[in-house]
Amino acid sequence: MKRRLDIAVIIAVAILAASGRPAVAAAGVPDLVVTRVSAPPAGLRPGQAFTVRVTVHDDRSAVAGASVTRFYLSRDTVLDASDILLFGQQRVSRLWTGSSSFTSNVELAFPGRGSSGDYRLLACADDTARVREANEDNNCRAASRSLRIA
Repeated sequence: MKRRLDIAVIIAVAILAASGRPAVAAAGVPDLVVTRVSAPPAGLRPGQAFTVRVTVHDDRSAVAGASVTRFYLSRDTVLDASDILLFGQQRVSRLWTGSSSFTSNVELAFPGRGSSGDYRLLACADDTARVREANEDNNCRAASRSLRIA
């Protein structure tokens, strides 16, 4: 009976791998998410600096290695190639099991490229992909309010 169960597990893992969809994460694999990013100022000018508060959390009971959280201005709430990378980033130290949040103030600056209009501030945990995670598609969070580039 155990041998049949082992074979069934191997077949299920092979099917998931062939489908290109991630399997359910095993214990011991971290999952970094931004749980909080404070609202940016209502408006910005090129080169203007501002500070936000960000919290990065490991949603799994596993140790997550050191990572980098970076920030973008986006016309929507989804990170893509058209978004503007801001000057400034937050290095997140290793998140140990049982102590899985890291909160800090981060100074950012708008680089001055891009058109005027309304944007959303995105904070993206592990933006340099240093940590292998259970889910690589849930790292970004948008601030609750938009900001205007003058």
